[in-house]
Amino acid sequence: MILVNCGLDKLSFFDKLGSQQFLDKFREAFCLKQFGGSGFLFRVYPENWSVFKVSGNGVTLIQDFGSRPKPLEVEQLIKRAV
Repeated sequence: MILVNCGLDKLSFFDKLGSQQFLDKFREAFCLKQFGGSGFLFRVYPENWSVFKVSGNGVTLIQDFGSRPKPLEVEQLIKRAV
């Protein structure tokens, strides 16, 4: 099953807990999430999760993760990489 920009928590028959339990059964095959205009989180299954910094010099890998990092952790890594 492929879910794109899934917003199940916004549907009336899914409560927040129910939608998270349902989504936890899936594996993210592709992710590209921008953080603050200066960095992004990227993954293509089965590769690791990667945090990148965008600057005038191009794109730089900051760190790889075996599992998806928390959004706050990604934001902090990008800010420290300035």
